[in-house]
Amino acid sequence: MTANDRKALTYTTAALTNDVEIAGHPVVHVWIECSADEVDLFAYLEEVEPDGRSTYITDGCLRASHRRLNTPDHHRMGLPYHRSFAQDKEFLPDKPCEFVFDLYPTANLFEAGHRIRLSITCADCDNNKTPQTNPAPEVTIYRSTNKSSRILLPICK
Repeated sequence: MTANDRKALTYTTAALTNDVEIAGHPVVHVWIECSADEVDLFAYLEEVEPDGRSTYITDGCLRASHRRLNTPDHHRMGLPYHRSFAQDKEFLPDKPCEFVFDLYPTANLFEAGHRIRLSITCADCDNNKTPQTNPAPEVTIYRSTNKSSRILLPICK
């Protein structure tokens, strides 16, 4: 993941003092403001070994115009639900807005001494077709108390 991380905004924990086991869907909340009315957001969960090498654990993505949360008509385990119907489509406003989406389900044991990393990008040319805009949009990610970007991990122990 090193090459990907060089092109991403990364958040990495300190070395873990205890093992941390997760199982399920991590959920990402990211507050952004963008100079364009459409943008894709990709989030990657990684494990970083003591030597600095990072390993992919899981990922997820969401297109801005499909960010509207809906109430599912089926059991979704409390996960964010985006139906992506035409009437739900919303382009980005000229103010900060929140993206909430789950990553693919996973199970992993992060060992003591390792670190947990979240990497965020707005493109993944190897796996997704993101529309190119010219000029490239400027994206601001918020981390304040009232616009709290974060990841919620399904911790088992």
